Amino acid sequence: MKHLFIALMAAACILPTHAQKEQQLQEVTVVASRTTNNAEGYTTNLRGTDIAKGKPAVDVLGFLPNISRENGNFKINGLSASEIYVDGVKLSDLSELNNIPGEMIDKVQVKYLAGSDQNASLSGGTIMITLRRPPEGGYYGSISANADWYRSCGFGNEGISGMINYRYKGLSVYDNLYAGATKVEDNSEQTMTGDNLHTFLTESSKSHSFDFRNRLSLTQQFNSGAQLGGSYLVSLYRPHPSSVSDNESLTSSVSSRKNIVLQEGTLRFLQPLSSR
Repeated sequence: MKHLFIALMAAACILPTHAQKEQQLQEVTVVASRTTNNAEGYTTNLRGTDIAKGKPAVDVLGFLPNISRENGNFKINGLSASEIYVDGVKLSDLSELNNIPGEMIDKVQVKYLAGSDQNASLSGGTIMITLRRPPEGGYYGSISANADWYRSCGFGNEGISGMINYRYKGLSVYDNLYAGATKVEDNSEQTMTGDNLHTFLTESSKSHSFDFRNRLSLTQQFNSGAQLGGSYLVSLYRPHPSSVSDNESLTSSVSSRKNIVLQEGTLRFLQPLSSR
């Protein structure tokens, strides 16, 4: 069955209430009944749960036991999570989680400590997200857009993002895309007076930036249970800051452009060792 999930994001201010607190406790109880614990951490099945409905993956993780989010970063038992994976691919940009609908998460595995294959200085554990596999010939995804403008402070941004997961026989195609622009403007005036001195100084600073990110992943599942997959990420950031100063007799301006490009490739191969 084919279906498409479409969501529009809007900024909102939510005041904590007693009713909301009761609802969160009920949701955590639902998660607890679907959780399998072990010495290393736990695994939670989120398929069909209420906490995953109507939320992006980045918000769903905050409802899981022992996981918190501070300043955009996730913590496990108070320590910063060392790595976060989606279908075996390590995320270098957590904003990808904004495009994944919570309903499309199958399960989440949380490990309290970093594994032996990771840097010894990383001790905050890992979060491994497994997405629902679409039916053969089916797909799911999401599209979202946002626009903010604050005229009083000259700030504005807009962006569009989308995610799709498609399956054809044993081949799965995953694409996660974001494109956006930000504008910041600041104007200031200063007057200096003294003996035989009167100077009026104005300064204007502007900054325009463009962001683009796209991750494409292909995974082939074989009849033997083995999986071969590859992922390619390209991220582009183009800031353009400029400033102009005028003190009545002298005008100066500064402008610069940057072009920052990140490319990342991942190759995965999974082979079951036994029926277990």
